Amino acid sequence: MKISSLELNNFRNYDKLLINLDDDLTVLFGNNGQGKTNIVEAIYLCATGKSHRTSKESELLKFGSNEFDVFLRFEKDNYQREIDFKWNVENKKQITVNEIPIAKMGELIGLLNVVMFAPEDMAIVKEGPANRRRFIDIAYSQIKPQYFYYLQVYSRILKHRNVLLKQISTTKKKNDTLDIWNQNLVDIGSKIIYERIRFTKHISELVCKWHNFLSEDNETLKMAYKGSFKALEENSLDEIKQMFLDKLEENYRSELSAQLTITGPHRDDFVFALNENELRHFGSQGQQRTAVLALKLAEVDVMKNETGETPILLLDDVFSELDQKRQKLLLHSIKGIQTVITCTTKSVVRVNKSKSSFFEVKNGEICGIIN
Repeated sequence: MKISSLELNNFRNYDKLLINLDDDLTVLFGNNGQGKTNIVEAIYLCATGKSHRTSKESELLKFGSNEFDVFLRFEKDNYQREIDFKWNVENKKQITVNEIPIAKMGELIGLLNVVMFAPEDMAIVKEGPANRRRFIDIAYSQIKPQYFYYLQVYSRILKHRNVLLKQISTTKKKNDTLDIWNQNLVDIGSKIIYERIRFTKHISELVCKWHNFLSEDNETLKMAYKGSFKALEENSLDEIKQMFLDKLEENYRSELSAQLTITGPHRDDFVFALNENELRHFGSQGQQRTAVLALKLAEVDVMKNETGETPILLLDDVFSELDQKRQKLLLHSIKGIQTVITCTTKSVVRVNKSKSSFFEVKNGEICGIIN
């Protein structure tokens, strides 16, 4: 899988931009606030249908414009493909793949696989469970689009069930349809839990390997699944369903009091332990950054193993807080992966220039190409 070119029109601070990406390494350098991150954001948008920085597509529109357009060409399975993402001020979005409009976001997920490391990703290890669930869900949805469908269905069922719990709590009368919603929640929610447990096991082994490499075997990082009830890898899908149903019945009074569902994959967490201590509470800034890097490199491996295609790696401002030794280790680890790096100075990225392209970015324009 390789991206050949990216074209932007009225996107963020760009009027127009056409950039051809190197098959190996593309380095975007320049001062902060010039538009380097906007380029990797546009690539991420085409792959996932979402920005990694905002949930509001209106914020992606260049000031004073009515519509933005992101057009990306890439090769997959030896075929040339195109993704065109348009949005206008009337909040109308149109995404086409090879000039054919897609009806659902699930048709986009998994076409172009990307792994991004950005400063915002520190929230995966530093902040609450929602950030870790989001990482798992985006990563695994690219590998298995069916999982993305599970998430969408579960979200709709959860909203209906929460409304019903509030009605029952307010009227003090049990609604006969609650059992039906319980079963629906269990059926789809158990599939999400089952998939997450297996994905966590796969990626955790690779996280440990990559962290050993980046820390030069000085520290051990482990990742574990932590659900709202104790489902394990050895449990079958039917066993998880029964455990889920039992937990709903056990928590019925508590859920009525809270007027919301307190059991299910929407309450899952994933714990990172560094040398047996929880990374979130006991890890330094440098240790946490190294852990997230290991996680992202492990994600690349999982995607390659599961899909047979190497994803695109996007490294946004990753070098600013790494010492030279870890910078060198990271550059060694991305060989053979098409990578886009943003940084403030080109001297930070010490690589063989014959296998890379350097672009200077100034105020929404590519001002120079250095090979």
